[in-house]
Amino acid sequence: MVVEHVRGASLRSSGHMVFAATLTDLGDRTHLAHPGTDLDAHVQDVANVLFYEDLKRMILVGHSYGGRVITGVADTSADRLAHLIYVDAFVPTPENPGGTIISATAQARIDGAGTHRRRR
Repeated sequence: MVVEHVRGASLRSSGHMVFAATLTDLGDRTHLAHPGTDLDAHVQDVANVLFYEDLKRMILVGHSYGGRVITGVADTSADRLAHLIYVDAFVPTPENPGGTIISATAQARIDGAGTHRRRR
């Protein structure tokens, strides 16, 4: 959470809106844990933030496991997204047997210009 506060504050001071979604069963949402908490629940957590805050043309950033989450959000809420950014994140693809199979729409967003850049 320290990183969010540092980066979030920097982005906010530059005039950007920053939303840091806390996923069910993590952080201040541990009380919502239940046996059905899974990737789909986490995708819905983020999709709900986009819907209830009426956010459009958003840039989602996924770190580590968050890469799976934002890819799922691209499947469910593509009309609300401008770009996806993966930071040291797992990017699920149909070829990756350990990953979640994603739709052609989400794959196109990943493969599209400006949606997936690696930083070295």
